[in-house]
Amino acid sequence: MDRSGEDLPRLPELTYSIGLTKTMDLDIGELIAHADYTYIGEQVINIQTAAPGSTAEQLAAVEKANDLSRFDGYGLLNARLSLWTADDSVELSLWGRNLTEEEYYTASFNLWTSMGFATNFQGAPRTFGGSIKYLF
Repeated sequence: MDRSGEDLPRLPELTYSIGLTKTMDLDIGELIAHADYTYIGEQVINIQTAAPGSTAEQLAAVEKANDLSRFDGYGLLNARLSLWTADDSVELSLWGRNLTEEEYYTASFNLWTSMGFATNFQGAPRTFGGSIKYLF
């Protein structure tokens, strides 16, 4: 069976990341600002292939199942601000992930051809947090 031209699962044509970090010396320690952006292009999570000799109805079901597992590309912007104290014993950090509130999917449970349903799992929403690290 010739399968050329089929999508490969979880293999987007385009992905890239870029990050920027700026370090500033202060009297109380070192301030580090970091931001990064990652883009993951359109991808198909689950690929189904119709059996040779499939009916038009079966071919349509396989096509529908593959469409339900096709996710649009998305980009995520993250940032972090950290302060290391002058004696390098404490790090205080604030961070944010998915700062642009991008809605995206990361996985699929697709039983379209066998049971008639599929569900996709959404990626993490915008989140914020902080941390304190103490070295002793």
